Amino acid sequence: GRFLPYFFPDVFSSDGDPIGEANNSWLAARRAIVRSPLDRIGYGGYLSLAVQFPDFIDRIAQIANEFRELHEKTAGELPHNTAPRVAILTAWGKLRSWQTHMVAHALWYKQIYSYLGVLEALAGLPCQVDFLSYQDVIDSKIEADVLIIAGAGDTAFAGGPEWAAQELPAAIRSFVARGGGLIGVGEPSYYPRQGTALVLSDVLGVDRELGWSLSTDRYFSVEPHFITADLPSEKTTDSNQSTLIFNPGERIGDVVVTSSQTKVAAAFEGSVDIATNSFGRGRAVYLSGCAYSTDNTRLLHRSLYWAAGRDQSWEENWVADDSRVEVAEYRDQNLLLVLNNCAEQLEIKLCRLGSTRNLSLDPMASQWLSLS
Repeated sequence: GRFLPYFFPDVFSSDGDPIGEANNSWLAARRAIVRSPLDRIGYGGYLSLAVQFPDFIDRIAQIANEFRELHEKTAGELPHNTAPRVAILTAWGKLRSWQTHMVAHALWYKQIYSYLGVLEALAGLPCQVDFLSYQDVIDSKIEADVLIIAGAGDTAFAGGPEWAAQELPAAIRSFVARGGGLIGVGEPSYYPRQGTALVLSDVLGVDRELGWSLSTDRYFSVEPHFITADLPSEKTTDSNQSTLIFNPGERIGDVVVTSSQTKVAAAFEGSVDIATNSFGRGRAVYLSGCAYSTDNTRLLHRSLYWAAGRDQSWEENWVADDSRVEVAEYRDQNLLLVLNNCAEQLEIKLCRLGSTRNLSLDPMASQWLSLS
């Protein structure tokens, strides 16, 4: 893997911040490398520029040593996947695994960052991730516990005319009704027809209001939920109640509930941001967006458990009480790797089945512990 920054004059100058860019690149990549280790890491550009910044050289040496330690400690063992198995649905399926939205040097685009955050979050979570095409789903090739559809309407990510035929929505309804999980982000199954905008609105429990049913009464109240338990909150100015702080990125807006059974966990200006619904023996979660952040990663992690019907087993594996910290279990090596994914000193608790470990983590540090 080749990391940023490039050793170019725009960064390696009096106005640049090469150490800051190196830290951001390492924090973004490290959690994914833990799950799928690289053989080598490196940088590109003019070495003659880099050597003029000795503090940068020292920081890269620290990163390289941390990378080597990962290989030495684990002896080739991959961390245990404790979370439910996930499948991402797109037009391409596995043909574009992990590169579904944009390849161009990870450039930021307003139209996609709210959905790309799903992949960024999954890259470091303890779960197996598959990529399925629409035809794979129709052919009943879903081996995952939870299916994710994330994207804007009428795109290869959320579908378009594929939803017009009955085969695709019928296959997903059957999967969920039998006990599978569905997570929709943005405009999943968007194909306005027959009075609905989202074809799977009956499964998700929400729909887009396109002006077709403005006089329909759709009442809901925002209630706490398992999946939002780790989101931060703030006190409202006119009451003693707390409001969740949820930043989905670019909100879809005009999202309404379709059933009294839909549970709303967050809303913004009357539009649903986070909702859950039961369908047959299965469950569905809706998120208006999922821009990458440590808070949204924890939200997605919990959503996977709830959608798969495994929320009661959340505490069976080590988890930090701070969403900025992630853990990886190496059971054969009897090791636990703890990652501080932020640039702050943290005092945290690791919890599992009533057991607690108190830890002090330096900024951006990783720490190895005995698993037992």
